[in-house]
Amino acid sequence: MKYSLFSLITLFFCTSIATTNIAIASERLNFKIPEGYKIANRRKGKTLSILEMIKTDENLKNWTRMVTIQTFQNPERFVPEKFINTMSKLSKRKCGNIHVIPVKNGQQNGFEFSQKILLCQFKDKTKKSVTTNIKAIKGNQLFHVAQVANRVVISDAESKFWALYLRDTVVSSE
Repeated sequence: MKYSLFSLITLFFCTSIATTNIAIASERLNFKIPEGYKIANRRKGKTLSILEMIKTDENLKNWTRMVTIQTFQNPERFVPEKFINTMSKLSKRKCGNIHVIPVKNGQQNGFEFSQKILLCQFKDKTKKSVTTNIKAIKGNQLFHVAQVANRVVISDAESKFWALYLRDTVVSSE
């Protein structure tokens, strides 16, 4: 387990290019729809947009892996690390036992971000544990959150894939 987390953290520092984006004025959130995934849910409100992607052969009730992209208006209201810490506190109410693993806080393309892994062990043993890797980015025009949630134990190779996925999910300005 330590080797996998170390690998995730190490891979985060490498660079590469993402191909999909959500553009608002001169700001873009660049991300990929992973191969073998489909858009399962898309909602857009006045202050929040959500895009949920799951494996093509799964549904929103019984997914094993979910990628979620959220954008919030008024980024001045948010601080990336505080946002994730608040998510972990809210998760603790549902989970009972949550372990937070810091990955990195810093700047990427000139935008402040934080990334952490949340390990949720439910009190109710009939529910599956969930591991969520979250990256929050404070843009100039929007606050962005990308997260990958797993309800199954994943391999080291898949852990590395998702670490690279989140590393490459970046905000850029035009």
